Amino acid sequence: MRLLERIGWGVAVLVLLTCRAQADDAHCDDSIITIQNQRDATAIENCTTISGQLVLDSSISGSIVLSGVERINGPLTSQGTKQLVSFSAHDLRTVGGELQFANATILTTLNFQNLRSVEKLTLSNLPSLQKLDLAAPLQSASSVALSNTNLSTVTKGLGVRTVDVLNVTNNPNLANLSMPLFNVTESMLIAGNNNNMMNLSLPNLEWAFAMNVTNCSVVNMPSLSTVNETLSWVHNPIPLLSFPNLTAVAGVLDIEGSYWLNSLSMPKLTIIEEDFIIKDNPNLHNISGLQSLNSTSSINFEGNFSSVELPSLATVYEYLIIESTSSDLNCTFFQRFKDQSLTNWTCTGDVSNSTIGMGSGDSSDSGSHSSGLSSGAKAGIAVGVVVFVAILAVGIFFFVRRKTRYSPVAHEKGDDKEHTEVHGGHRSYEQSVALELDGQDKADQKPKKPVELTGSTMAHELEA
Repeated sequence: MRLLERIGWGVAVLVLLTCRAQADDAHCDDSIITIQNQRDATAIENCTTISGQLVLDSSISGSIVLSGVERINGPLTSQGTKQLVSFSAHDLRTVGGELQFANATILTTLNFQNLRSVEKLTLSNLPSLQKLDLAAPLQSASSVALSNTNLSTVTKGLGVRTVDVLNVTNNPNLANLSMPLFNVTESMLIAGNNNNMMNLSLPNLEWAFAMNVTNCSVVNMPSLSTVNETLSWVHNPIPLLSFPNLTAVAGVLDIEGSYWLNSLSMPKLTIIEEDFIIKDNPNLHNISGLQSLNSTSSINFEGNFSSVELPSLATVYEYLIIESTSSDLNCTFFQRFKDQSLTNWTCTGDVSNSTIGMGSGDSSDSGSHSSGLSSGAKAGIAVGVVVFVAILAVGIFFFVRRKTRYSPVAHEKGDDKEHTEVHGGHRSYEQSVALELDGQDKADQKPKKPVELTGSTMAHELEA
């Protein structure tokens, strides 16, 4: 009897355990599981895999520890949890959707020690977040976005090799970002971190679809070879812009507003398929370091540079605008592009006194008139003009004098006294010339001996 009683109790316990396991399994398969407190987190610790979405309710507070869960097939989201201080999921390895924490004002710590893969990692508007523990490290994510956090460094946890989107912006204390990234398939934006003085190191990055690097004091991308759209370099306090292995930019190359920039080094860059823009870099006095650049759609350079060196440039497809406040800029090299039917050709030094030529067929060639003649060249032209005018004046003087000397003298009746003078019984020079000219048709006759005129004879001639 006692044996039967014991067997009955055993069966009852087994049934209860089975039912509880089934209940737990049913809970793990829910499309959405919501955690409002630590008790809810403990209730699912036997769920190795959560089939749906795990949500942290906005009312949650304090510190939450999620144990036992290794995989979440859907997203893990926390939005507006203003009283959440920390969250840990030590066993979590995979999140099939987005791992998102946003708008949690007092959240200080996130701990995912074994996390290896997420669809997207999004941490935004977490002004108190100081620690992100990704010790595994994270190896797969299509998107990584860190925005408006209090993180100071992310150097080990992000082991991602390929991402669609990398967005790291407005993290005032993020001094260092280092990743073994190889490819960015859509876009990369780095801006406004560490009070505009962040060190960015992406030593393995070879290819990016589009990238915008802003407000970085150190940039290390020695392997970058191709940017498939826009490469934007704006407001970076760095003296040297260096991409030693960059060969092609299939979109726009834009270098703007970098006060400390004084030199460029892109020795292998051969093609920029859209605009090449350099503007507002006051200490960039010499545009060089681009010795292999062969073609670009258009050039738009503005600044205080005294020289532009693009020795291999052969083709500009749309327009060329080079404007400098330096009067030493020489535009001779760029004259060749006026024959390429550009919509605008302008190359000027000292832009405050220059004009702009529109189109290659513009008869004024305004750009070339202000094309950076040096002061020495201008002085040489001035001296040449003065010498030419002086020689021309001397030539005119001698020509007029010679013509006057040998012009015929008209002798009209009643005017002989004005044109004939007698000095000691001899004819004047004018009269002798007149007689010589009058006697030219008698050249075959032998000249007679000169006859001395007496006073009576002279008087007779004068009366005649």
